[in-house]
Amino acid sequence: MTDPRQESKFAILGLLLFLMMPGCAERVSSTEAPKYNSSACAERALRSGARHDGASQVLVRACAQDDARACSLLGVLQETDKPAAAPARAAWHLYAGSCRSGYAHACANLADVYRRQAAQATRAAELYDYACLHGVPRACDSLAVMHDDGTGVSRDGKRAIQLGYTACSLGYGPACLRLGFAQERLGRAKIAAQWYQEGCKRGALEGCDALDRLFEQSRR
Repeated sequence: MTDPRQESKFAILGLLLFLMMPGCAERVSSTEAPKYNSSACAERALRSGARHDGASQVLVRACAQDDARACSLLGVLQETDKPAAAPARAAWHLYAGSCRSGYAHACANLADVYRRQAAQATRAAELYDYACLHGVPRACDSLAVMHDDGTGVSRDGKRAIQLGYTACSLGYGPACLRLGFAQERLGRAKIAAQWYQEGCKRGALEGCDALDRLFEQSRR
C-alpha cells in the first residue's frame, strides 16, 4: 500500500509544475543559503490559481496520517476552492491542527484568518511572530505591516523595518519592495533602488517597474 505521506510529496510536486512565478526560494532558519521550500511554493501555486487535479484526495489521506504539511495545504485548498468573505471553518480547523503540530506555515495561514477579524488582530500578531521566528518570511512581512499600522500591536516603525529586513533577507520579494517604498518616501532614491532590485530578483515584479521608473527619473 502506498504511504499517504509519500503520496503527498508527489501531490506537492505536481502543484509545482503549474507554478510559473519566481521567488519560491526561501532561506530556512537552519541554513545559510536559500533553498526551495516546496510547501511554500505549493501554497503560492494554489493561491495563484494553479490546477490541482487529484491533489485533494491525496492530501486528505496524508492529513489523516498526521502529516501537518498536508493538512495545511488541504486548508489552502478549502480556501481556494470555495472563496468567500471568510474562509470555511474546515480550513480554520486544518490550519489550527497543523499549527499545533509545530508547522510554522500553517500558523501563518491561521494568522491570516484571524487578521481578517478586527477583534482577533492580537492573536494574529502572536501567530505571525511565532511563524516569523521559525523561518516563514511572509509572516515577518505581515507582522511588519501590523506594526507599521498599529493593528493588534503597538505602532513601532523601527520594529516594522527590522521585520521587513528579516523578511527580505529570507527571500520574500514584497518585503524588499516595501523597504524600497519607505526609502523613496524619505527621498533616498539610491537606497530605494537597491531594495527594489532585491524585490525584483525575488519575484516582486513591482520592484522591477519601480527600478525602471527611478532609472528614467535619473536620466532627466
